[in-house]
Amino acid sequence: NGIKTIGNSAFYGINTLEKIILPESVESIDFYAFMNCQKLKQIVFAKNIEYIGHHAFDGCKLLKRISLPKSVTYTGYSPFANCISLKRIKISAWEDVNESSFAGCTSLKKIVLPSTVQRIAAHVCVALLSLKNRFLLC
Repeated sequence: NGIKTIGNSAFYGINTLEKIILPESVESIDFYAFMNCQKLKQIVFAKNIEYIGHHAFDGCKLLKRISLPKSVTYTGYSPFANCISLKRIKISAWEDVNESSFAGCTSLKKIVLPSTVQRIAAHVCVALLSLKNRFLLC
């Protein structure tokens, strides 16, 4: 049956972690689960994951690209904040883009959003210097 949830702060600040491959059994990533894993470069999300918690990947400074499967329909606040190397993110099924989702992602150049988005909250892209008219709705 496997692991269904990556718990709160489970890998918080582990600086030897460079790549994450989540098993298909994982359905949720709780608050702060991978926050400040400063050497994390790649995440391979499980196809069944539904939820990513507040600040789950906040401060993962070496992440460059994120592609979320359609199963992820909801996140907490600031799930990818302060990922300063993040250049591109593809979101497949969110309805709401929560507050500060990409705040402090100063290298972000492209965000691909699905047509299912109904609300983009305040401060989604606070302190973005590189994003210029690059929100794409699929």
